[in-house]
Amino acid sequence: MKTILTIILLLTFGNSYSFDIYVQIKINSTSDIAQLEPFISAFDDVKKIREGKYSYNTENGNITVICTPEQLSRLQVAGFRILSIQHYTAPVPEPSDLVLPYQFGWPRQVSTGWPLYKSSPTSADMNGDGKLEVSVTAGFSTNQPELYLWKYTGAFVPGFPYAIPFGTLQTSGAMEISAIGDLDGDGQLEVVHADENGNIFAHKFDGSMMTGFPYNTGGLNEHSAPALKDLDGDGKDEIIITSRDRDTDMDAKLHILKFNGSNVVNYPNFPIGYTKGSESSPVIADIDNDGRYEIIVGTGYDNASSYEGRILCYNDMGEVKSGWPVIAGPYAVGGTPSLYDITGDGKLDVIIRVKIESHPNQINGIYAFDYNANLISPFPFEVPAGHPFANVSIADMNGDGQPEFGFGTVEAVSLGKIVVFDRQGNLINGFPQPVYATWVDGATAMGDMDGDSLPDIIGGTNQGKMYGFTGSGILANGFPLDPEATTLNAFETSPTITDIDGDGDNELIAGCNDRKVYIWDTPGVYDSIKIWSTFKGNYKRDGIGGSSLIPLVINAQGNTLPDGLWLSQNFPNPFNPVTNINFEIPQSLTGRKVTIKIFNSAGMEIAVPLNNPINAGSYTFTWDASGFPSGVYFYSLTVGEFSTVKRMVLVK
Repeated sequence: MKTILTIILLLTFGNSYSFDIYVQIKINSTSDIAQLEPFISAFDDVKKIREGKYSYNTENGNITVICTPEQLSRLQVAGFRILSIQHYTAPVPEPSDLVLPYQFGWPRQVSTGWPLYKSSPTSADMNGDGKLEVSVTAGFSTNQPELYLWKYTGAFVPGFPYAIPFGTLQTSGAMEISAIGDLDGDGQLEVVHADENGNIFAHKFDGSMMTGFPYNTGGLNEHSAPALKDLDGDGKDEIIITSRDRDTDMDAKLHILKFNGSNVVNYPNFPIGYTKGSESSPVIADIDNDGRYEIIVGTGYDNASSYEGRILCYNDMGEVKSGWPVIAGPYAVGGTPSLYDITGDGKLDVIIRVKIESHPNQINGIYAFDYNANLISPFPFEVPAGHPFANVSIADMNGDGQPEFGFGTVEAVSLGKIVVFDRQGNLINGFPQPVYATWVDGATAMGDMDGDSLPDIIGGTNQGKMYGFTGSGILANGFPLDPEATTLNAFETSPTITDIDGDGDNELIAGCNDRKVYIWDTPGVYDSIKIWSTFKGNYKRDGIGGSSLIPLVINAQGNTLPDGLWLSQNFPNPFNPVTNINFEIPQSLTGRKVTIKIFNSAGMEIAVPLNNPINAGSYTFTWDASGFPSGVYFYSLTVGEFSTVKRMVLVK
């Protein structure tokens, strides 16, 4: 017997129609969506990944489709229950009165095959020359899948594009966002990405595949975007990634993989299995400063096995973190976590968009949990729906010393918005802002676009627009941005903000469905602290943004020299007027220029106690704040591309 779906139509017009209409449909599973597909023109808030596989907000229990009057009649005849309708009107966004220039050498074409769906660009200085490279994976329909790597000028890095073995990255359905890190400890970075056929790849700067790769996690597994982190202090990044059956999302596993010099091996006590996966990607940090790293990731929901959706948290020994998991109930947790010290206790908190059944109002929105999984007040902040795998972007957009939380919604009938909340859960002035599209696609990013040194929020849409809003909710100069194509032009990847050419201003990088990677040169001031650069915060994709960075916890084990970069919490804190700050520089960074800066609560630089090359070792400096008023201050330690930041309070 055909499943009878309740269709809630949004506005009644009568019995005859001469226009396309929106239909909102109550669904129970993806099989219901597959039943509908022959009867409609298009999905509005559903992405079809491949036959029988869809990406949508499962927790809402409904979807919206676009159909013609004739198709509406067919839906009625087929047994679908029709309640009301809404006229489809194409949205008309406001034009920009200023055109931002392209970065010299850009945009670049990636392929003539599959569009850049989910294949968000990744940018890092891979060879240490002070300029950043840009990487993206390109799947295929009839063409060869390839990994691209360009110099900041748009020229190919020799050895790229790399032709990935045929048969991988099929239909571009996997989360093909790459991460960049040093897997073998040679001082040059590698590009790591995965496909939906069980394979994980790692490529050297010359384009060659690393020894031991591709590594197969088994069968036709789909993977998350990887995170990279040096867990054991040997100077080599491990790969943290999830896998799941690409058709059912079942038989999910959390992997930590290590390159041992000749092969890829499982980290002790990993992989860890769980019933059902989701589009959530893992993040990793020592969230409680106990000397062990924690991995946080969301899971799927499986009604047949009564497996509830949840937020998992394991340490790097494979042990469940005390207080975790957080149970969402009959809702998949597809959102990717972000990490930020919200409470100012020097420990990272977990911020994620999710719906939780046990919350009194079952709010679908942005939740924040401390390291023991306690809900932080006044979270959650209600968000009606968002991109299934997106993370929350976090930065101080208005210079008040407190973080703002940004997210893009997915709302049918072209009602998608960019929302920004303050620490108290209030929408900041000027928000939400409409984007005249159903999808704010991917995760938002935050960084200065207009030269005022304050972060703006950036998000792309399925209608082919890249929006940028200031902390006042005003369109940033030059926005919205348009691709060159007028069709097949959706920005279905997460944008990246960084300074690729070292000139001190921000570039905005985005992949588009017209198969091009765009880079715009903005007047925005680059600041490694006041930024949420990209999906999962940075090019290692570990979930930490510029302003949320905290020190790496070091276990020296009797060594004379430190094993990693470290910045202490100042002591005493609060202080009046003198405080002490310890920091450590590892051997791998000896001789590099070390910069320590102090900022007031508005983000203004007020002191630079150190800005010179120094050797590896442990150091202490004392800051005398006699000439400064009471208030919140921040201090940062920067060595090359590595940067950490802390908060301190002066009380007079």
